[in-house]
Amino acid sequence: MLALLCSEVTPKGAYDLLRELGANRGRAISPPTIYRSLEYLIERGLVIRIESRNAYVARKRPGISGGALLYVCSTCSSIVEAEVAPLDHCLRNVAAGIGFRIDRQILELEGVCQGCTASQTRVENPVVGVSA
Repeated sequence: MLALLCSEVTPKGAYDLLRELGANRGRAISPPTIYRSLEYLIERGLVIRIESRNAYVARKRPGISGGALLYVCSTCSSIVEAEVAPLDHCLRNVAAGIGFRIDRQILELEGVCQGCTASQTRVENPVVGVSA
């Protein structure tokens, strides 16, 4: 399952993984097996769940068990994982100041990635007078 997620650019849902792994192995795999495997990989910092998409992606820096700041492209569904330590420190200080205990941290920002922005700009501003 980890190899399948590592080979993907966009997040995969649990049932997508179920179908693909079942097809690769030539036998059906049960949903609880997929979810247990995903939970195991998440606990070890190898996979992260994209909450807004209910999907999973391999971590770019495996082994980090803490939260991540995820930039999710609404056009192509690509994910960019960014360092969250400075922001994490700030959030924890604010939480401590108001007596709040953080149990789980989900930081996802949705927008348009650099590649899709460039593609949209080329479509919106075609070069006039250029012949192919």
